[in-house]
Amino acid sequence: MEISLTADQVRERILKMHQNGANMTKRHIKKTDPELLRHASYYYPSWEHACKETGIEIT
Repeated sequence: MEISLTADQVRERILKMHQNGANMTKRHIKKTDPELLRHASYYYPSWEHACKETGIEIT
């Protein structure tokens, strides 16, 4: 897998999606933005952890 996003860029994209009211569940992100999910999984142990690092709590 080629890593084209930095950890900072991953957090920025997560934050933008959240601010735009996107559904932030892993299942939804896997369907709508699989590239972001792959990159988040590269830098963080889980999607939930990546969101927490961005300041977003997934419920």
